[in-house]
Amino acid sequence: MAYLPARSFSIGGQSVHVPPLYVSCTEIPYALYQTIYRWSFSDLWVSEPGYIYDRAGDMGSMRKGAYVHAPDEPATGMTWLDAVAWCNALSEKESRQPVYYINPACTAVFRIPRERRFSAQANALSNNNLRVYVKWDADGYRLPAMAEWISAAGTAPVPVSTATQTMPVASGATNEFGVYHMLGNVWEYCWDCPGAYSNAVPPRHTVLGGDFNYPGSPETNAASPFGDT
Repeated sequence: MAYLPARSFSIGGQSVHVPPLYVSCTEIPYALYQTIYRWSFSDLWVSEPGYIYDRAGDMGSMRKGAYVHAPDEPATGMTWLDAVAWCNALSEKESRQPVYYINPACTAVFRIPRERRFSAQANALSNNNLRVYVKWDADGYRLPAMAEWISAAGTAPVPVSTATQTMPVASGATNEFGVYHMLGNVWEYCWDCPGAYSNAVPPRHTVLGGDFNYPGSPETNAASPFGDT
């Protein structure tokens, strides 16, 4: 983990103050993502329901091009809700208090982005009223808020623009806080909701930092071969 001191700066002409916090030094490697993913929906869950994710995740840019990949590359290919649930799973694995819940009182942990018994269409319909609430004082893991991500970026080293695939998460140079790949490698999710997340409308989430095509626009040079928006 990297320690970020308190910082004040301007975003779009608005003054923002970010209290001190700890962030991961790297993007989440695929090996760790899979370890927690498999543990969290295993048969060990007997008193409470386990986790059910929408997608299993990928190993970096494994879906684009015939390149060799390794489990120390960043986890990709999960939905935003998968990432939120995975943060809770990591918290529970380490006996920390989860951050995300499905009720305002923050007593029911968010664990199920997708119901296996439903089709994709039925899941989309059933999730129309989904809410995710944040317990900010919990000691578990969470996505950084947008201002926190911008604070953590600092003066991030500009990545090599000729990369053809994702790199291991702890490769290259760090910024002044000791954090890798705040620019380049893979786009990164953040908590981009002003309050509780609501899925009442089709969600569009902000991703930051660019991918291995940096500074190419994802609209014209997508890392996914499937035409994802």
